[in-house]
Amino acid sequence: MLYIVLAIFIAFGGVGFGIMFSSLKVSGTAIAIGIGISGLLLLMAVGGLLGAIAILRGNRKWSPLVWAVAAFYLGVFPLGTILSVIMFRGLRSYFDSIEQIRLARNPVV
Repeated sequence: MLYIVLAIFIAFGGVGFGIMFSSLKVSGTAIAIGIGISGLLLLMAVGGLLGAIAILRGNRKWSPLVWAVAAFYLGVFPLGTILSVIMFRGLRSYFDSIEQIRLARNPVV
């Protein structure tokens, strides 16, 4: 759930970054770079949002997308670093535990 909120923050940052660069009186190259960075942030936020929703639903296929948000927040010391390391190291064991719970609820005879 936390990574959904963090992805939304990145999306707002991307939109704000794009608005800021498009309103400045600078050269066309600087505006293009600003909008490119804004698009990259929005793309990363959408990927992280989809990955976080996949984690909540227990979907292994799409969950690695949340690593984009985790990589972004790796440099936000100390909270972002702790959360990112937990995400990088614990995602596989989290899904293994979900699998064990599913098998315990519906045992194969």
